[in-house]
Amino acid sequence: MSVTAYDFSGNSAECIFYIILPDTIPPDLTCPQNAIFTTMPGEGATLIQLPPAVSVDNYSNVTMSANLNDTEAIPQGVHEVVVTSVDNDGNANNCTFWIRVEEPQVLYVRFSVDEQFVDTYANTSHPHFMEFAARVDDAMLTEMNATTFRDAFAGIMINSLSAGSIQVDSAILLNSIVNLSDADVVTNFTNAMNASFNDDGMMGNMSIVPGSLVVSENVCLLSFCLNGGVCLGGTVNNVTCNCSNTGYTGQLCDQKIDYCLTNVCENGGTCVSELLTSRCDCTVDFTGDTCNVTVDHCVALPCENGGTCTSGTNGTFTCECTVDYEGSLCQTLVDHCSSSPCLNGGNCTSGSQGSYSCDCNVDFTGNNCSIEVDHCAGNPCLNDGVCSSGPGGVFSCACFAAFTGDTCQIEGEFVGVSRARSGPGDIIDHGPIGGFAVRKCICSSPVHQDVKENQ
Repeated sequence: MSVTAYDFSGNSAECIFYIILPDTIPPDLTCPQNAIFTTMPGEGATLIQLPPAVSVDNYSNVTMSANLNDTEAIPQGVHEVVVTSVDNDGNANNCTFWIRVEEPQVLYVRFSVDEQFVDTYANTSHPHFMEFAARVDDAMLTEMNATTFRDAFAGIMINSLSAGSIQVDSAILLNSIVNLSDADVVTNFTNAMNASFNDDGMMGNMSIVPGSLVVSENVCLLSFCLNGGVCLGGTVNNVTCNCSNTGYTGQLCDQKIDYCLTNVCENGGTCVSELLTSRCDCTVDFTGDTCNVTVDHCVALPCENGGTCTSGTNGTFTCECTVDYEGSLCQTLVDHCSSSPCLNGGNCTSGSQGSYSCDCNVDFTGNNCSIEVDHCAGNPCLNDGVCSSGPGGVFSCACFAAFTGDTCQIEGEFVGVSRARSGPGDIIDHGPIGGFAVRKCICSSPVHQDVKENQ
């Protein structure tokens, strides 16, 4: 503020001073109405977005805060919310409202859409098919918030979308302050979804198949339990499934049981987990539930003709054959004549027990025909004839002059030089016969005796 003073001569003087009026008035503050929030089914707390309070100050900006933090999960129950508004001069104002966090009502919904979508987009990898779930979700949020469900709809979850039937399973969460009958849900949900489909160019004139919409408070309406599991109840986020005799485990029977964790295959066997049990694929050398039994590859008696089998590895065996057989299975008869044991033209005949026999020609004998036959061994030349053995089984006899024939068997007359004596004991010289000097002795007795002397 400035003040100016004047005298009678027109002179003036001015001074300036300031008047400070302190702001002691707090800002205006209005809290929202009490509110209800729902958790997800089975959860005891949830993140919430507090409804905004309104604060105005005539002189400065304000800063507002609350005793509950939007970034922290608020547990189920009734909670007092205190909102504080502070202006730049530190003037503060408070207001209070209440919120309630509670378990929601849940209605489980199943419905099918008409077949034109099935025919066009039944391939689950098709982009439009994958987009369908998102479109259903958007339709529910948009259409249901715009109808009877405006204050009741809390959220939706698409559980499954099955190719072939285009069946949609979902859960509608309702605040407890709304008490809608099933008939209301069916009518309004059907109208909302059909309106959304008809407005969507990608969807065409799709509509919910009449009579396919089912609404229930029982979570087992929906196919949460997988792989043959049986639903026992619970909530959409906490379904209880009986997975007995399915080969699966997990809350929704969605985890394949690995039976090989408790069944260790030995000796290089490979464990294979099957539906309700496991098996061991053993190597060729082992068998048994855990491949703990050694396979006897001789059990089928593969060795023939009395051969002895010895089981080996990698599915093999060896045969120790008798002396008369050979080959991997002792299937081939051994030819004991293959080494030509019969000599000098003898004929070999293979026998058993490793033996053979030789049929020798007339000039040889012995096991291998190795001994030359002496055809004179039987003294075939008679009357002191001299035998000479020859080939072909024959012999020849050199007979004395008094004998002839093949074996000197024929007695004849002596022809030669005679030397006589007058008395007993005289020698008559017949001359040389067959290389010998033959003399005839005339003895004093009636018996005559021939004498041979070498010339």
